[in-house]
Amino acid sequence: MADIRPYWTVISRAEPKPEAETQFSDWEIWNGNGEPPTGLVQIHRANQSRLEAQTNYTCTSKSFTWVNAISPGAKIIAFRRVIEPVREEIVMTGHLKHFNAGGQMLNDIHRITFPTIDGKIATGEYTGPGGSVIKIEDLS
Repeated sequence: MADIRPYWTVISRAEPKPEAETQFSDWEIWNGNGEPPTGLVQIHRANQSRLEAQTNYTCTSKSFTWVNAISPGAKIIAFRRVIEPVREEIVMTGHLKHFNAGGQMLNDIHRITFPTIDGKIATGEYTGPGGSVIKIEDLS
């Protein structure tokens, strides 16, 4: 009987992909001094409770007026930064090694693409054509 073992090689890492629940840093107090933050932020205005501020949209910090607000209630008193997860893909190709009398090795015949978030493969079950189920589990 032939000894069959999977053989896989990573051939590329693709560009990051979007979409997941937004994560934020802790709230930081803004007193109007210094440079405003950079990147995507969520702001807390003086006329809002913290719970209301948590429902504000996120936008680039350049989109907000950080000093000289039109009214005291519109003044920014705190902000939190959007933490962007690192999204990539790992693409692997592979084949099965068949150790038969002639010692021949088959060429790569499959390609698998795994999405990763912060360097970890996304776990779950995926259903392919014909109803085949592929399971990805974290064993750590």
